[in-house]
Formats: sequence, C-alpha cells, structure tokens
Amino acid sequence: MLTYTVPGVGRVVVELHEHVFGMTGEKLVLLGDVSRADGTPLGVVNYERVAQYLHATDVI
Repeated sequence: MLTYTVPGVGRVVVELHEHVFGMTGEKLVLLGDVSRADGTPLGVVNYERVAQYLHATDVI
C-alpha cells in the first residue's frame, strides 16, 4: 500500500497491481483499492480523480 496526496481529494492510500509480460518484459501497473488515509472508501468520482492523478504522474 502506498500513500499519495491527490489535489482535490486529499491524502489517499492506494493498492497497485503490477503485471510483467514474459515475452516482452513490458510492465503494466493497475490501480486496485483506494481509500482515504483514515480508511474511509472513496466514491467513484474521487477514485477516478486518483486514477487520473496517478496516470498524469506516470505511476500507472
């Protein structure tokens, strides 16, 4: 679990899933569960904001 501070959402804890393709060695990182730092789950809109932020910062 990793912690990020996402603009408009605040501090969140995210679970990332990494897949490595054997023949090419390419890596795919997917976003799993996301919750606020206090454990409260996020709604769909904030989940998407977190996904967009992590994509923009080249995490996923």
